[in-house]
Amino acid sequence: MNKTLIVPTSLKDITLFQFLEYEQLPETLSDNDRAIQTISIFCGLTTMEVKKLPVVVLEKALSKIELALNEDAKLESIIKVNEIEYGFIPNLDNISTAEFIDIENYQKERKDLYKLMSVLYRPLIKIEGKRYDIESYEGKVNADFEEISMYHVKSAMVFFCSLGLDLMGYTLRSLAAQNHKDLEMLELQALLKSGDGLDTFMDCAKETFLNLMKWQNLIYTKHCCGKVMN
Repeated sequence: MNKTLIVPTSLKDITLFQFLEYEQLPETLSDNDRAIQTISIFCGLTTMEVKKLPVVVLEKALSKIELALNEDAKLESIIKVNEIEYGFIPNLDNISTAEFIDIENYQKERKDLYKLMSVLYRPLIKIEGKRYDIESYEGKVNADFEEISMYHVKSAMVFFCSLGLDLMGYTLRSLAAQNHKDLEMLELQALLKSGDGLDTFMDCAKETFLNLMKWQNLIYTKHCCGKVMN
């Protein structure tokens, strides 16, 4: 086999498009077929080319890909995609209604992640030291972001998950403090005894928590280095 085998060693070497293709592999695939398809997707080989690889090479490649997929990611404020620099929304407290609505909608389906990244990262228009400005949001979807690295996608998702969990914890603590401050002891005891409104609140909190946690578990890989093909 004369073609060079280029194996991703970091999430920065894996595009969103590749990851989504990998994630859509059928659950019914055998370990051997999954290994072949995984190498094909991430290394840019046809399945016939993968089958010609020595087993030891295939296993080493799969091990590197697994490590890359499970790499931790830290949010980068400024990134470059296809030689264009983009900046993360500088101040989330000041996002527009349009940005908020699209962020909510685009995080529901993984196929829309590149659209979500189009909201979060927009072209830079001004940089002064650590401060920068980005283009105003016009609702445009950046098709180039299908090629954005999974490192930046994962870091954004983990950032929002952590932000949401921190906000939930702060809200719960604030509610508890307010209850103790404002409610008389008798009223508080009656509320706790009856549980009135508490179940509804906890159900809502649980649902919010699960929605946030699903993004924390976005990146995963199945172990596909079992018995390989002959």
